[in-house]
Amino acid sequence: MKQCKHCGSRYRPGSGEGEFCCGGCEHVYRLIQVGGFGEYYSQQDRVGQPVRERPFGSLDLVAVYQLQKQGESGAECQIAVHIKGMSCMGCAWLVEQLSIRRPGVRFAQVGLDSSLLSLGWQAGAFDLCALAEDLHKFGYRITGDVPSAGYVVSPLAVRLGLTLVFSLNGLLLAFAAATGIGGESLGQLYNLLIVVCMLFTLFTGGMVFVQPGWGALQLRRLHSDVVPALLLLVLFALAMTSLFFAGPWILLASLYFIVLPAMMLARWLSGIFDFK
Repeated sequence: MKQCKHCGSRYRPGSGEGEFCCGGCEHVYRLIQVGGFGEYYSQQDRVGQPVRERPFGSLDLVAVYQLQKQGESGAECQIAVHIKGMSCMGCAWLVEQLSIRRPGVRFAQVGLDSSLLSLGWQAGAFDLCALAEDLHKFGYRITGDVPSAGYVVSPLAVRLGLTLVFSLNGLLLAFAAATGIGGESLGQLYNLLIVVCMLFTLFTGGMVFVQPGWGALQLRRLHSDVVPALLLLVLFALAMTSLFFAGPWILLASLYFIVLPAMMLARWLSGIFDFK
């Protein structure tokens, strides 16, 4: 089996297009190289969907034009639209870059989990149809439906909240264990509860870094989350090892409970304030 140079999916030799699983992937790969978007592959965090015929299909610009009119009907020219065809963080990054490069755009931010592109622009200086055509060339499509109004909590914010709750509880338990509150009879219970908190924080917060890093390594690419993922896993392993070998267990566990929420908070804040 061979691995597609663009999406990373595997295909049988002879069934694809040279180094690519399909003509669509080859087409998008060439566009990425010519457009100077090579960083797409360092952002790619999982095997994507083959592009196939998406860039060569029809595009409904009438619906897109209506979306722009809707976005310009308020005091601010802005709108959130659904994007089809995104499958990894590289896709989200590329959609943002293509949007930011359009004249008149004030900000552009993509939520991969929600498949939403949030756009703000200067009145009379931006053409949403032109952006839709750019995205279509790369296999992405702006749909005509607009998400319902109302505040939506992002999955990252939920993970951050859970990580903070379990980390704070872990720190309180670590303090109780270090100061001997409750005597030796509660020492083993404290240790057990600290381990539980560490496991919960690893799966709620740590996976935000571990999954992209591991997914990229499977594609033989070095993702920006590889280093933070390794840091978290090393801290976790050192803390667990010291628990069984009479090492500085409480100190290492406390450090883990501080580092992980800090990393999660930095990731969440970067998403909020990263308006180009």
